[in-house]
Amino acid sequence: MPRRKLELLERLARLQKVERLCAATQAAEAQAVHRKLEALHLRSTAVASGIGAWRLAMSGDDFARQVTFAGGVQRICSATAEESRKAEREAQDALVTLRQAERRHDLVGEQVAAQQSRIATIVEVREVTGLARNLKSR
Repeated sequence: MPRRKLELLERLARLQKVERLCAATQAAEAQAVHRKLEALHLRSTAVASGIGAWRLAMSGDDFARQVTFAGGVQRICSATAEESRKAEREAQDALVTLRQAERRHDLVGEQVAAQQSRIATIVEVREVTGLARNLKSR
């Protein structure tokens, strides 16, 4: 019975190791997405700030194109800023999930170690009991 429990705990430990690795992968991917979106937002902001340095429009059509382009860049800046914030929240959530998975893995590891210790104690007691019987029967 104690060995069966140990086998089950070891299986659970392997499953939780996989869970921990998946959580770590998801956290890394979420952080990478956040970094990319943050870089895109910074580039968009740089482009938007450079628009003001353009030369004056020569005609009404040029001015309209510049205003339309500037509006598009501003929408891109806003969208990337929002997506970056969303990706940051997702990265933080992924890190929380990773910490939870690591804690569960550690707890099961502790249970495995405790069960191994119990089994070792049982085996030792059985050996001592068997030795005592052998000495008594002589």
